[in-house]
Amino acid sequence: MQTKILPFWQRIQFRITIGLVIVLLLNTTVSNLILSLIELTNINLGIVGIWINNFMNIIVATILISALLPYYILKPIQKMEKKIQQFDNGELNTRINTKKNNEISILGGRLNELFNSIEKFQSKQQEQIQVVEEKSNYISENVGILTNDIEAINQHFESISAYSQEQLSSFQETTAVAENMNNQFQSIASDLDNVNTSFENMKVRTEKGASQINESSQMMEKIAKRSASEKNDIVDLTNKVEKIDEVVTLINDISEQTNLLALNASIESARAGEHGKGFSVVAEEVRKLAERSVDATEQITQTVESILNEVHNIAKQAENRASAVNQESTKILTINESFEDIAANIVSNIQVIQNMNKHTQEVSQSSSEISTTMENVTKNTEETTESIMTLNTTLTDQLTKTEQVQKEVADLRNNFKHLS
Repeated sequence: MQTKILPFWQRIQFRITIGLVIVLLLNTTVSNLILSLIELTNINLGIVGIWINNFMNIIVATILISALLPYYILKPIQKMEKKIQQFDNGELNTRINTKKNNEISILGGRLNELFNSIEKFQSKQQEQIQVVEEKSNYISENVGILTNDIEAINQHFESISAYSQEQLSSFQETTAVAENMNNQFQSIASDLDNVNTSFENMKVRTEKGASQINESSQMMEKIAKRSASEKNDIVDLTNKVEKIDEVVTLINDISEQTNLLALNASIESARAGEHGKGFSVVAEEVRKLAERSVDATEQITQTVESILNEVHNIAKQAENRASAVNQESTKILTINESFEDIAANIVSNIQVIQNMNKHTQEVSQSSSEISTTMENVTKNTEETTESIMTLNTTLTDQLTKTEQVQKEVADLRNNFKHLS
């Protein structure tokens, strides 16, 4: 974000300096005029005239600083602090009035920009979190359906395994049971078709789930980028507040110099004896005004420090939100990898089922010639049973992974609820 650079004549420092110079010039002119009039009356003031001139310069400068300091710096900063506190308390529509054209107004404008960015970011973040939560619910529902499908497939394979065991025992019986065996293998083929259909449905749901997770991951990346942009704005604001602190330090130095001049004037008044008593009282008042100026700059410093603390708190909250978003993005990527593994296993299982179905059909065709092909049928049945057991183990592992994915999706949804 580009920083607006004010012309030198519009800065607070320049205005205060010009005001001091103009008033001191006017005061010098008036003092010289008064001293000239006194000299016309043949009264020789001598060093007293110089003291009068210096005291008037000190008094005018101190009064001007005391008047300009609250007007240009103290009151605007106190108003900004109040607005920041209101915004921090949840009043997101709070804005700072920036009618003047100086450093304080620029700072107020930057604060308004920051308020707008934070308000837009929180609104957009809430919308995206709601979308991600809806996607998570959709994924959770699909995972639940996927789990039910896997359990149904396991039941089918248990039936298939039971059928295979029955066939192995029936091969020892007479040829009269060949027709019954053929019917049972047809039932197995039908079950395998059902299993294949279930796996195809699982594949489609898994691909949809992976697509939804990719969309959620992209949304989380957008949230992370906005968090980084917000952090940069806060750092820029901190630099602006620190520049105000430098201006306050300059004013504090001027007040201390004024106090020193008043002290020197008191010493000179004491040396003057009876003639300097009146100037001693004036010097004491000047010193008190200088001390008040120092107190005012201390209040400004405390206010600036309070603003810096508020800005640091906002920056810390932004970093926490960015960290939470990064953690949730990592979880989404992990879930996506799990879905890819499940999809790969499903494709592999579909191929295995197709091979099993082919073997079963071969066994069914050869059942009519059981007397001559019994040995081949037995071998094929054993291979089928072994494949069924292997596939059953694979499905059990997939069921465990699916339950783990469902748990991670539930955790992700809960985390988003806490984040919102």
